[in-house]
Amino acid sequence: MLPGESGQAAIDQWGERLAIVAADHSMSLDALEKLLLHDASVRIHPSGRVYFVDPVAPKPEAFDPNDLVLRDDIPLDQAFLLHSKPDADLVIYLDFDGHHSVNNDWGHDIQFPPFDTNGHPNGFHNSELREIIEHWRYVAEDFAPFDVDVTTEEPFIGRLKKHGPNDPRYGVRVVCTQPTDGFGDGIGGVAFLRSFDDSVDNPVFTFNKGANNGGMTSSHEAGHSLGLSHDGLNEQAYHPGVGTGATSWGPLMGAPFGKSLTQWSDGSYAGATNTEDDYAVMATLGLTFRADGVGDTFETAAALSVDCNDPNVVSFPTNLIETRDDVDVFSFTTSGGDIRIETSVPTDVANLDIRLDLYDEQGVLLVTKNPVDARKAKIVTNVPAGTYYFTVDGTDRPPRYTDYGSIGAYEVSIHAPPPGCACPGDVDGDGDVDLSDLSILLANFGEAGATGDLDGDGTVDLSDLAILLAEFDNVCA
Repeated sequence: MLPGESGQAAIDQWGERLAIVAADHSMSLDALEKLLLHDASVRIHPSGRVYFVDPVAPKPEAFDPNDLVLRDDIPLDQAFLLHSKPDADLVIYLDFDGHHSVNNDWGHDIQFPPFDTNGHPNGFHNSELREIIEHWRYVAEDFAPFDVDVTTEEPFIGRLKKHGPNDPRYGVRVVCTQPTDGFGDGIGGVAFLRSFDDSVDNPVFTFNKGANNGGMTSSHEAGHSLGLSHDGLNEQAYHPGVGTGATSWGPLMGAPFGKSLTQWSDGSYAGATNTEDDYAVMATLGLTFRADGVGDTFETAAALSVDCNDPNVVSFPTNLIETRDDVDVFSFTTSGGDIRIETSVPTDVANLDIRLDLYDEQGVLLVTKNPVDARKAKIVTNVPAGTYYFTVDGTDRPPRYTDYGSIGAYEVSIHAPPPGCACPGDVDGDGDVDLSDLSILLANFGEAGATGDLDGDGTVDLSDLAILLAEFDNVCA
């Protein structure tokens, strides 16, 4: 049983002292009273701390370890060494190996056990290590645009406390564990409001399991520690999420378990119960956006270079849309012909829905791709020789969601015939089309993305062989 009262009972119990509680949480008395009366999950702890008691998630989704191979190959022995931004001052520590919670505002003395999904608490099975990695990946993506390190490696204890107003290095511990000694029974997570910059180690707790459900809960509880309240829908205190498929959506401070696109919110969706600006609120606790990594104008565009031997290039693998107003601009030069530009977002964990635009050198918009039912976008078209620009931007899907929360990580790849390549069949780049080129193409025949994909369709096949044979014995200019 968790201590403290909720609703009108809390208002009555604290009486005139409620104004002090409100001030301690940077709230007006009216705002705190409304919060207590409209959200039954909110309680006031005997210590005077406002906290949130969050629900048990649906049964954890089946975890397929083969998905890891498709997304990434983080070794299992790195499960407790993961960092999203190791040079950041702020830290969100996902604590999976057990924690003794004592001498903090929770007022208890409990040894919480390590994260356990198989009933064997003495050590981690490979499936648990995989789930820890996936859990971290979810939370890291939610906080990717911010200057904060989401880590599974235990930091020095001082990194989890703010030692005075001039201390820039602090954060929160998210204990991912099981209910213990009655604390956590029947709930999915619990967190103090605005505890991120506390002077003591006041952890938040995640009891929900599953890479999706657990990861979403950890981001949600960290959000409470950063000052955020719940996002509801009409009469529901928790937004349950809407839609199906790749653009099914819900706000992170709701409970959109199982939805593909979960985002921070400013309440600009239909039926919102909370219009606080998540970014602005979290900034009051010190959480700011990362510096922009890719230019926002044609003049500052990131140039992508391709060569004659392999007209495919993947830009640096982790690009970010850091803010709502961020637009990443890339440039490339081509000899003309068929081009293909593709963007992708992290599988299953994306916060970003992408709009992709192609412009010519004069800034004339040529093609726009913003698929209604996909988070990624692709442009396939034919262009004359010249320099081109394309932009990657976070987009919306009204009335389901605006572009407010459409920020996060993506990758981009491009296929474009480069300039100065007079004969496309010169696979080895030695200046003529000969048996050497034919041997390379035949060795890669049927392979995807291999050298010899002359038409840029993604596979070395008969059409590529036809191109080479048409140029056979030609000397490149």
